[in-house]
Amino acid sequence: SEDDPNRIMIFNKLESEAASASTGKASLIDLESELSPDGNYQRVIDGIPIRSDDGIHFTSLGFVWVANLLLPQIANIANNLPTTSSLTPPLVPFTTGSNSPKIYP
Repeated sequence: SEDDPNRIMIFNKLESEAASASTGKASLIDLESELSPDGNYQRVIDGIPIRSDDGIHFTSLGFVWVANLLLPQIANIANNLPTTSSLTPPLVPFTTGSNSPKIYP
């Protein structure tokens, strides 16, 4: 099942290994340690109902709680990226209509 602790542990390990093998191209934020401190599932954290009744999905307040946790970490990762990247998308022509000129972003 989706919330089987062994399944989650294996998936988390695979994610960690993939991020480590990416040589800095991927970052991993350990949300599991925040949502399940010491490996203990928590439906309510700091008095906020985080998980919905199905035990998997977040409640509306849970989404806000998670966003407040993740956004500063994502910003920190983004701020530490190199200013140039080999991942620049190619210039691909597209049109906005059949008679429109091609636009290159």
